[in-house]
Formats: sequence, C-alpha cells, structure tokens
Amino acid sequence: MVSLPRAAGFRAARRAGWPHGLNVMKADDIDRFIDRWRATLPPAFTPEYVDGFMRRHRGELHALVLKTLARRGAEGGEAPELLADFLAYDIVAAAQRSVDAQPDAQVLRELWRHVDAQFAQGYNELSVFHNFAVEYIDARTEAIFLRDAGWDVVPLLLERPALAIVAGGHVVAVRDWRGWLKIHPERRGTLNHLFADLDRAEEKLLAPARSARPRAQHQGATAEIRDRHLEARPQGSPAAQPAAESQARHAAWMTRRRSPISPREPSILESIPMNVKSFARITLGAALLAESGMALRRFEARRRGFEAAARRASALGRPLVVVGDPDAGAHTRLVRAYECGDLCIDLRGCPRCQVMQAADLTAGPVPGVADDSAVVFVSCVLEYVADPASAATELRRMAGSPENLFIVFVEPWSLTASLYPGARWTGGQEGDYIAMTPITTSRKLVAAGGLLGLLTLAIRSARR
Repeated sequence: MVSLPRAAGFRAARRAGWPHGLNVMKADDIDRFIDRWRATLPPAFTPEYVDGFMRRHRGELHALVLKTLARRGAEGGEAPELLADFLAYDIVAAAQRSVDAQPDAQVLRELWRHVDAQFAQGYNELSVFHNFAVEYIDARTEAIFLRDAGWDVVPLLLERPALAIVAGGHVVAVRDWRGWLKIHPERRGTLNHLFADLDRAEEKLLAPARSARPRAQHQGATAEIRDRHLEARPQGSPAAQPAAESQARHAAWMTRRRSPISPREPSILESIPMNVKSFARITLGAALLAESGMALRRFEARRRGFEAAARRASALGRPLVVVGDPDAGAHTRLVRAYECGDLCIDLRGCPRCQVMQAADLTAGPVPGVADDSAVVFVSCVLEYVADPASAATELRRMAGSPENLFIVFVEPWSLTASLYPGARWTGGQEGDYIAMTPITTSRKLVAAGGLLGLLTLAIRSARR
C-alpha cells in the first residue's frame, strides 16, 4: 500500500495556516483541516490518487485528526468539550498524578524548570509568573481542599495549568486556566455540587486563618519562584530591579489577580456605613443574587442533562423516560428547560405532554416500563418524594445501568432546597452512589426566620 507523506505534509500544512490553538474541531472543521493538508502534498500524489485514498480512509483520517487534536489540546491544558478530549485528559491526568505525588520541593523544582524554559523562549516575566507559575501553585493548593471535600483531583503542570477531577478512573471535569469548568458530556447535570466545592476551595485559598498549612505552602512556593527568578537574572540587565520593588510588583499582581478592584480604590463595602439597614439590605440582596444565579445554573443543568440523555437514548435506540413534569417548576412553567421525552412520569402527571403517566416512584415498578429498557432523565424529583431510596431503586430498574440514568439535583446549600413547597430531602450523586439527607424542621425555621428577620430590619430601618 502506498502511504501519503506524514511528517512533511502535516508540518507544511501547519505553515499553510492550520490552526495551532488546538481547540475542539467539529466535522466540517476537520474536513477543512484535511483539505488544507491535501493542498500541501507534493505533485507526485495526483488528485485522483488522493481522492481515492480519501474515499477509502476518510473515517480513519477524521478519527486520527480528532484524536491528535484532542491529545495535543489536553497536553496544552485546553478546555475539553467532546468525549475524545476527555479521553485524552485521562492519559494526561494519569501521567500528572505521579508528578503531583512527589514531595513539594521536587514539584517546585519541576515547576522552576518549566519557568526557566519559558524565560528561555523569550516570554514576558509578568506573563510567566502570573499565568503559569502562580496559576499552578494555586491549582495545586486548591486540589488539597477539594480532596478534603472528597474529590479525586489532579493538578496538571501543563503549558496552561489546569485541574482534573477524576471519578471511576476517568476524568469527568476539567477546570482550565481561565477558571472555566468543563463537565464530561455524559456527566453534565450530575456534578452540580462540584461548583460549590470549587468556590469554597478558592475561598480557603484566600483565607489563611481557615487553611493555615496549605496556604503557608502556597505562599512559600510563590515566594521561592519569585526569589529564585531574581537571583537568576543578570545584575546588569536592563530588566533587573531591586528586590523590594519586585516584591511590591508581586503583591500588586496578586491583588489584581484575585480582585477586580484596584488596591488604590476603596471597595463598595468600605464606602457604605455598615449600620443595621445597610447590613440587612446587602445580605438580602446577596441572597437574592445567589438564588437567581443558582436558578440559572439549575436551568442550564436541566437543559444539558436532557440533551445528554436524549443523545444516549438515540444512540442505544431506547425510549427516553422523563421523570418530573417539565412545566411544573417555578421557572420552567414559564420557559421549559427540557422536553417531555417519549414518556413523562410525575406524581400528578404531565398535562402538557402527549405521552404521560401519573405514577409514584416509591410505590413499586412503574406500569409499562420494563427492567433495563429506557434512558431515564430525572429533574429535581428525589428532593420531594416520600422515600428517595425506593425512588432511586425504581429509577435504576428502568435504566438498568448508571450510564443510562441522568439526574439533576437542587443545590443542597440553596434556600430553594430548604423553603420550596414540598421539599423533604437534599443531596446529590457521587459516582454511582446517590446520597440524600432529610431537611429538618429546624433548618426550615432557621432559613425562613433569617429571611424574615432581615426583611423586617430592612423595612423598619428604612421607615425610620
């Protein structure tokens, strides 16, 4: 078999304008990618021969290009999107796990080697320190906090540092250097609690009192990178500067990095007299903003979870069973986040769905749905049933395997979880395990009493 020139052809195509950012490419993009590669082939390969080769091996070429781009994207810390990207991150995370397992001093030497290499390539000092060295130190520190929360996390020392979250031996989420969290296509809607744990990890990174040892390690690593860089620079270099000035610059970089407010400007909170009225209004406003943000995130989780379930059902040739009326929620009765599927099941039925059934998941098998026969999408239902364990058993019976079960939960820490009418449970899913805890009367009273108290303070203070 005559093969096409590989190395020369691909390098020439890159020079001819192939993208090297290595973002995920769709099918049409891959076709254009291959077309540009064809244009770089030497005249010895006739158009007829190349056309025939493409007809015989188009699928293999598509797979090769997609796999190569996914691998290079993962090695560069690019945000994953498709299954191929997450599979590539499996390999990268496995290799980086051994790096992270080394003592701090050894990891710091490895980081310093990367910093030296980037300086040698002529990269700007501020860019290397800010976007690479400190970013990786932050990621490694946050990984400690996430492990304390029960997650399997691997900090990735890549061209663009990232965090990989692993479950069941596979990468299920990646937090890239921009701070974007990308969820595995088949796990979207099932890792909502990860967002909160990431937020708490970043808060702990900035709160030395609550996280003394990891924070001290973080500060020590950051200082060593700065000091070793100062020692390595030639004293006569125009870029050389006194250590005090460099330390001041570093403090300014860190302040700008973590806060959109300039350190020379007073913050909004500093300009508001912190009396009772201000405290009540600010707290109520923050609570409303947080609930609105979580409602939007929950809406998006439902939408993505349903889309993933629909793709799974189509690939397997199974019916899609939706549990939870798509028009019954506080927001979804105005704008649907998901559709009815092939069968919609709810305790009160789904009046606006063509095929629906009123059924209680806790009362035994749902009539008409055989064992291991469907892909099941569940939208914030387990929080409101009488017995979530029985309901989960029925869901698993219909789905047959965890891969066919897509569940969206209400955020356990939200006011909605405590105060929404009929709410009984709160929880989430970790791997194949569903954990639900009861919402106690005292929790409801505390949440409602806190809101009423703040509202009373705000109103009474305003009247005065």
